[in-house]
Amino acid sequence: GTTSYFREDTQFFQKRGTKSQISDLVLALDYEWHGVFDGAVNFKNRIAVEEQANYFMPKNLYAGWSGKGWQFWMGRKWYKWSEADEQLQRGLYQGRFMNDKLRKDSHGLTGFFVENNWRNGSLLLFASPMFVPEFGPDHDIIGGDFYSPNPYFRPPSSSLEFLGVNTPMKYRVINPAESEVVLNESFATRLEQNWGSWFARGSYAYKPMSQLLLAGQFLFQHTEVGAQDIRVNVYPRVQYHHLSSLEAGFSEAGGLTTWMSYTYERPEQDDIPKEWTFQDTGRSGIFAAYIGHDLSAGPRERTHAYFSYSRVDGGDRPDAGEFTARETLFERRYQFYETVELGLQNGYWLLNKNKFSWSARAILDFVQQGAVFLADASWSWGPQWQVYGMVDLLGIVDDERAQFADGFLGEYRSNDRVSLGVSYVF
Repeated sequence: GTTSYFREDTQFFQKRGTKSQISDLVLALDYEWHGVFDGAVNFKNRIAVEEQANYFMPKNLYAGWSGKGWQFWMGRKWYKWSEADEQLQRGLYQGRFMNDKLRKDSHGLTGFFVENNWRNGSLLLFASPMFVPEFGPDHDIIGGDFYSPNPYFRPPSSSLEFLGVNTPMKYRVINPAESEVVLNESFATRLEQNWGSWFARGSYAYKPMSQLLLAGQFLFQHTEVGAQDIRVNVYPRVQYHHLSSLEAGFSEAGGLTTWMSYTYERPEQDDIPKEWTFQDTGRSGIFAAYIGHDLSAGPRERTHAYFSYSRVDGGDRPDAGEFTARETLFERRYQFYETVELGLQNGYWLLNKNKFSWSARAILDFVQQGAVFLADASWSWGPQWQVYGMVDLLGIVDDERAQFADGFLGEYRSNDRVSLGVSYVF
């Protein structure tokens, strides 16, 4: 179980209904089996007490066959399609569990996988007749307003200045039929080749974006007494995109790891009713570079320090449709735009049979003029018990130099957090 304390700060974007103390209970299962059929189950089930919500989070849930040089799998299976995509958890190739948007985790695609392995490389093929989007924090609509105790839920504006009058906005979500979301096919392929410690990887995918994009229809309504409000019908929608990425680098256990990556995204343009205002996306290019070094490397543990840089060009477009504003009405797809990151992974001390371990990372975004610091520490005694803690700090360095104020760091700058928890392994 974990208890998290968030900083209360109404000056900076404190959301309606947000709780400053969040507690949860997590049941996790990690199991593999081998035989006529091989497979694995890897999931967490998180019960969020204050939200009164249950988050079932399966990262892997698959079964299949293995032969000499090939494997066939059915279900949900996580693969590393792109180093850069996983480094900042952008969610391009694979969806993420987004109930905690800062400490998110990617999950596997769902469908059919065929993998062919040879001595120095592999070819992976993926196809699926179905699509499972990523889901964010649980929320309710009460009296036309969005509410959620989750600090990482961003409600839309509750009012709008219309004809010089501050006009309330009331929302209703029009969910598409389940078949319109689920019955969307996907295809992806990945080729890897190694030359000693050097490697190269190329990936391509044609699939729905992991996130459901949003559109809104604005209806102006006058009551009998002359007051007015704006009714907003919100429409979640599926949008396809093409993804391609090339990566190359060097990795040596106990030594240097470095790579460079470029990802190109081309969204498909679909037909949208002209009376809707919708979240628009454009082509984007993402460059990333990484260099790290193992400070120590044992049979089970590896302490690793690293530095990385990434930059997103394109992607975001102004809202399109009938009713648009200077600022976007929707949450931006990318959390980070141009960043440098410094981190330390898996630092540890051993004391008899007890172990103290820690990790830390700091991210600076030049576009948003903001920064994030995350630190984790845990104390394990015996094979079963562990006490752990986490610290998250978010902030804006310079409001005036930020290119926009409604990015991830600006929206959630009040979400400084301290978490304490204990776990027991059965």
